[in-house]
Amino acid sequence: MEFDQAVREILNRADIVRLVSEYVQLRKNGQHLWGLCPMHAEKTPSFSVNPSRRMYYCFGCHRGGNAITFLSEVAGLTKREAIERLAAETGVQLPQQRPSDPAEEAAARERSEIMKALVVAQEYFVSSLYAPEGERARDYLSDRGVDEQTAAAYGLGFGGVGGGLIRMLEKRGVPMQIAESAGLVLPSTRGTGYYERFRGRVICPVFNNDGAAVAFSARILPGDDDGPKYLNSPETAVFRKGSMVFGLYQARQAIRQSRHAIVVEGNFDVISLAASGVLNVVAPLGTALTPQQVRQLARFAGRVTLFFDGDEAGYKASRRSVSILLEEGVEGYIVSTPSGEDPDSMARRGGRQAIEAAVADARPMVTWLVDSLVGVFGRSPHGIRQVIEEVSGVLAAEKDRIRYGLYREEVARILGMDVRELKGILGGRQTDVPGRGPEVPNSVEVSMLKLLALSPALIDTLLDRGGREYFQSEEAIAVLNRMFDLYASGGDLEGELLAAVSEQGSVMSAVASVITMPTGISDVQAAFDETFLQLRIAFLNRRLNELKQAMRGAVDEDAKMRLLVDVTAVERQLKEAGPSLWRFRGTL
Repeated sequence: MEFDQAVREILNRADIVRLVSEYVQLRKNGQHLWGLCPMHAEKTPSFSVNPSRRMYYCFGCHRGGNAITFLSEVAGLTKREAIERLAAETGVQLPQQRPSDPAEEAAARERSEIMKALVVAQEYFVSSLYAPEGERARDYLSDRGVDEQTAAAYGLGFGGVGGGLIRMLEKRGVPMQIAESAGLVLPSTRGTGYYERFRGRVICPVFNNDGAAVAFSARILPGDDDGPKYLNSPETAVFRKGSMVFGLYQARQAIRQSRHAIVVEGNFDVISLAASGVLNVVAPLGTALTPQQVRQLARFAGRVTLFFDGDEAGYKASRRSVSILLEEGVEGYIVSTPSGEDPDSMARRGGRQAIEAAVADARPMVTWLVDSLVGVFGRSPHGIRQVIEEVSGVLAAEKDRIRYGLYREEVARILGMDVRELKGILGGRQTDVPGRGPEVPNSVEVSMLKLLALSPALIDTLLDRGGREYFQSEEAIAVLNRMFDLYASGGDLEGELLAAVSEQGSVMSAVASVITMPTGISDVQAAFDETFLQLRIAFLNRRLNELKQAMRGAVDEDAKMRLLVDVTAVERQLKEAGPSLWRFRGTL
């Protein structure tokens, strides 16, 4: 079975109602099921599922697709991960896609073997936590207010007392070289053999978006002095520290529903807040916040609140993060954590109410940044100059000229300066010059695409009549070409169009809406004929304007005569098309 055929079989077998119901409470209304969209916050249900077409569409955020698209959007999986999960659930055997060269094949085999080792390790760590040897670790978690439900949700474990993990890995057929590549063991410094990297520690696994442990972060127990306080997995073939976010797998649904992510500094900040009932919280993996991590969060949230520790290191981390949030176009807020406090201590002392109050008081990131810098440098002339220089470097990351102008006004207000004076100091920006935005397709082109989606056989008619050249918008042309290619190859036109909704914008959203819901068009062929005439008339009018403009600029008399002949021909075609259009409208 070819891969594309297998994907179509997966979509035919997948129960999209059951899948969506894992994330959304659905209620039947007519032929469709409705619920609150999991991809944006709303109070009135605008998210619909069409069981017969095995598709979904949201009339609020204009996202739609099939089972694969849904898992990609809501569960945060890649397309390949979503396909593999659904293949396992539906019993469809995916064909082997052989890597293009031996090096890729070896790399794929290594990733698979590392993942097996990590699965074994995670099983061992969890079982060790609830074994007699894990009593100290359980007591530690209890003292920090982490109940069994939260521990289970985050897959917390215990590294054992030494030797147990190696024995289990050997029993399950995992070579020690692979265990070392997975970051689980290290060569012994006292001779031959290996020792376990995380022995004797509380284990916090790092899950990918498919729910598989790909790395571990381990905390030493109080009273022990064997090594640093926190010990993290090294980077491996399946784990890149700067690209992943701790707790995102557990928090993704809460973040998706609220469109808001809270970023704290440490793993136990995340776990403490979750235990208190605040679920939309994540943390970087022992590093400063990176652009890749912000992009991960931006897939789920439009707003990010930084809730770092109330010490100088926390303030510096917040200041460094502002430029990243600006560069990634994310709406950022910052909590002014009280000195000496951190989210963990605030959650344990004041619970959910204290955390929610602190987050509610968070300030817009640029406002917080300027006030913070004023606190560092003061309001003397030299201090204000230093603040402006620091802010200038941060604001340079903002790509949107409108937001940049608003931020500049806010900086001027806080510093008590005339915004024109501040603009002169900051200098001009390329983004201050409005660029030409994307061409918006006209409604006739979108209407034609909708009709082609409703009745793909009309694509042949459009081609036969030469209608391809009538389209003007680049976005509409791109969608049209995609439809042509899918139709000619016998592909899943509906499924592919819906799967591409989020990547191609408003035109694809319009097409998705007509695929998923009834249109009320009683005669598609008649609607096509009318729309085709509208397209042709628009094309002829554009052509007529081009010819007349060319005539005005022509110097050679022969060239003017040739253009006049063309103008006359186009005017005649327009005259013939007009009455035909009115006749069609009279019959609809």
